[in-house]
Amino acid sequence: MSINIRDDYRQSYVAFLDLLGFKAAVDEADSDPAKQSFILEILHLVKDTLCENPHTRMRLSYFSDCLIASVDRTPRGLYELIVSISTLTVNLLQRDVLVRGGLAAGGAHHSDGFVYGKAVNKAVIMETRAEYPRTLLSSEAVSDAKEYGLVETGLLASTNDRLFVDLFEHVSRLSTISQPFRHGHTRQACSPHRSFNP
Repeated sequence: MSINIRDDYRQSYVAFLDLLGFKAAVDEADSDPAKQSFILEILHLVKDTLCENPHTRMRLSYFSDCLIASVDRTPRGLYELIVSISTLTVNLLQRDVLVRGGLAAGGAHHSDGFVYGKAVNKAVIMETRAEYPRTLLSSEAVSDAKEYGLVETGLLASTNDRLFVDLFEHVSRLSTISQPFRHGHTRQACSPHRSFNP
């Protein structure tokens, strides 16, 4: 029996996110009920913040202290992924959990059972190069963001010629659009019907 998985290998944007300090909390939870509750709270927070979106083919995979999100390589897909990363980062920051990540463009397969591809490998590499708690874009993703006009939206910031997701601008935008951010308030990035409006 042959399995045709090439049909699901497509041009995508892939984000690899590392929840900093989470691994240590898991180790401590082995003998600390309070840490166990904290870990469950964080896992529920991630689940409540992000969702899969059929319009951009956003897929999510979680393992240990990391998660992978992928979307189609389209203007709307990249916008959706950047907003999702910003929202999750802000939500986790309110629980004193920092996020470091990488966002890359390229071929990828992302299904319930498997995640692989050049974009996945590149996203992991970008995460290691981010150095600080931020999500760094690969050169291909940067080129696309510039072409789509996303750099001018304020959702991205640059330092030393490197572009990364600017979560503080995102917080400022959301605070003026609707209710202000407040500690303990979880915002959802789930919005299957959100229009692409950078």
